[in-house]
Amino acid sequence: MTTYLESSGTELKPRSNAGVSLHGDRLRMRADLSLRGKQLDASNHAFQFRPNGSTEIVPSLRSAVTLAKNLNLETGVSFAEWNSSSSTTFDTRLRYKKSLDLFFDELDSSLWRSPEGATKQSVRLGFHEVLGDPGALAPLTISGGAIFEATRGAAALEAASSSQHRVRVEARVAGLMPEFLGAEHAVGFKVEKAVGSRPESASALTYNPSWAPSSLTNLGLNLELERQTSSPALGFAPSIDFTWRSRF
Repeated sequence: MTTYLESSGTELKPRSNAGVSLHGDRLRMRADLSLRGKQLDASNHAFQFRPNGSTEIVPSLRSAVTLAKNLNLETGVSFAEWNSSSSTTFDTRLRYKKSLDLFFDELDSSLWRSPEGATKQSVRLGFHEVLGDPGALAPLTISGGAIFEATRGAAALEAASSSQHRVRVEARVAGLMPEFLGAEHAVGFKVEKAVGSRPESASALTYNPSWAPSSLTNLGLNLELERQTSSPALGFAPSIDFTWRSRF
């Protein structure tokens, strides 16, 4: 059993989570309380910026039961948002996970369906390779995966145009520089393409230095350059993460 407190986000989208996670041989459960804020820029002029927006407090509960060696049944409940009249939502996901002896060392497949009839099928091929000396202080490692996803909205039975297919390739390289003052440096990239009812594409390049002052505390800085179909210009999204955990 582990308690945790996580805080991250940007200036316009702060986010914090607190809760308890429980791991057993055949059962996993995570209950948390999420506090999310969103500020809106009332003016395009930087000197006339007046932040305003809303705050959401959303409790949620997720559990996973191991049905077989590589088969899990996951359920999630997002309770009503405390500051509005939103309703409680449920989702169910059947997940198959298998280790492979190829460059891709992980196969993760899942099927998700909401009570309203929306569906999502996804397949992920993941890889993790240590390219340097595994015994080194900061060995060079590369990890990532290719994700194939198909979604269909609740109204798909009446309108086939609500379906969408998405492909995403992502990778992360760590150990690029020797650790200094306990810092780890990593560079990552992501490319995503979607076709269907909402065709779009996106790409991102990230730089992530992180520090671990103790076994229970992690501090991280995330610098990201991103490009999306809706905004061809490069966007810059810095954020800071803080995580604290304790064990019972």
